[in-house]
Amino acid sequence: MKQVRNQKGMTLASMAMLGMLIGFVAYFGFMLYGPVYDDLSVKTVVENLASDIKVKGASAKVVRGLIQKRLSVNRVDLDKKEIVIEKTKEGLSVVIDYERRVDFVGNVDLIASFSHTTLIPK
Repeated sequence: MKQVRNQKGMTLASMAMLGMLIGFVAYFGFMLYGPVYDDLSVKTVVENLASDIKVKGASAKVVRGLIQKRLSVNRVDLDKKEIVIEKTKEGLSVVIDYERRVDFVGNVDLIASFSHTTLIPK
């Protein structure tokens, strides 16, 4: 009988470990998909805010309402405390700083922090 000296390929145990690793990474990505997708909407709203004609010269209350309205279209819910609007010399400074927690496994949570700023000229 001929002996095989150079075996090639993966064993069943290594394939199972690789499958578990790929599954874990896929689950990790799936759990963070929602907050990252919502953040893309927030980023778009903040970027479009500075170039919007309706916002120039508007009060902080009007800007806050406009931000909330645009985010509600995309079903993104931000607390009023997470949107900070301050008057500066150049105009209005808008800072949206928030974090989202996602239950991962058992009592382990994933925390994603997001921050966006823009300046609305006078």
